[in-house]
Amino acid sequence: MPKFYPTGGAKNFAHGIDYQRALLLLLLASAVNNGSPFYLGTEVRSASSFDDIVLLCEINKSNGTGKEKVWRFLQIKHKRDVHEKISLDDLLMQGKNSKFGLPKYLVAYLKIENSAEFSDGRKYFAIATNGNFDSESLASKNILIMKIDTEDEFLNIGNSTRYKFDSSIIQYLRKNMDFIKGEVGRDVSDEEIREFLNNLMFVVNLPSEDELIEPQLRINQYSKI
Repeated sequence: MPKFYPTGGAKNFAHGIDYQRALLLLLLASAVNNGSPFYLGTEVRSASSFDDIVLLCEINKSNGTGKEKVWRFLQIKHKRDVHEKISLDDLLMQGKNSKFGLPKYLVAYLKIENSAEFSDGRKYFAIATNGNFDSESLASKNILIMKIDTEDEFLNIGNSTRYKFDSSIIQYLRKNMDFIKGEVGRDVSDEEIREFLNNLMFVVNLPSEDELIEPQLRINQYSKI
């Protein structure tokens, strides 16, 4: 199991921390409502850039043959100005301080995939934000984001929307290969990038902190009746 740590002083943006704690509480309620054993942690250092919230739980297999372990790695990015859209430049930004930079998250994904600490169970990755994409800008670059319509007992939150990128963004990510190779220590194939994109979702248009907790906890409470 991973080692869980309390929030450190390095993350001193109070609005972001409060929002992270609100989502942590919401996921805790969902995990309890699920009725299966679970582990929930925040600031999990070994989860690299997906360290905000890590959830391990058991879910029913799709074929009805029992349960399986599933890891969820969730990174929270709270925007003060929700009208400031997420652009292609934001998605391609390098460095550990980039909020939405896919190169950073690709590196973290590869480290987690190769970690014995997280070897048991399937793994899913999410970047959750109260902001939204600059869809027109992405479309002008022929980058497709695909809406996810399937149910998700943990990430169906308010009126938020879940998206995945298709392979159209790989050509842009490849321009960051020097950074990625320097962080990973080897070349990364297009197939690995496709797998990363397939296992990564963006949860956008999340409610404000006040709208996040009370209504959603009420929904979780009624779902148990």
